[in-house]
Amino acid sequence: MELSLDSKIKLNNGVEMPIIGLGTWNLQGNECVQATSWALEAGYRL
Repeated sequence: MELSLDSKIKLNNGVEMPIIGLGTWNLQGNECVQATSWALEAGYRL
């Protein structure tokens, strides 16, 4: 599957959800908490 900024997946209820990645899969310890906190403070929403 080729992904772009407009890539979406359709859920079972028919709602389309953007396919995104936070890049947190390989973080260690508190790094994930800190990165997620910064993203939320900057206005990032899931």
